[in-house]
Amino acid sequence: MDTITNMGMAEKRTLKSALKEALADVADQFGLEFELSKEKSDSGSFETSLRMKVTLDDDGNVIDKDKEVFERRAMSLDVPPEWYNAVCREGRTEYRVVGLNPSRPKNCVSIKRVHDGKGMICPPGWVRRHLRAL
Repeated sequence: MDTITNMGMAEKRTLKSALKEALADVADQFGLEFELSKEKSDSGSFETSLRMKVTLDDDGNVIDKDKEVFERRAMSLDVPPEWYNAVCREGRTEYRVVGLNPSRPKNCVSIKRVHDGKGMICPPGWVRRHLRAL
């Protein structure tokens, strides 16, 4: 077993990978989905948020509550419900539409950069322009 003595980028990646591996077994056992986000670190510590969500209903069908919430909010924000999980591209960087926040009327679309999962917000016009670029 390796001992971590400093919390650099390499150690952070190693630790995050190990956490995801360990959580994968638990996710399979209980029908859950785990997401690590909101990471903060310095030389001696690493902090992350863990989100758990149920992925199957009583009949074994996949539940996507985020999609249901997105579709419900989309109508009030003049955003097409089909945008949920859509991929936009700016240059060579891809972003996935993951949510809406009605309390931010101008920048109401939540997106995540595909390659590292970093969350951001943007206006609907940005998504419209970059969806067409694909």
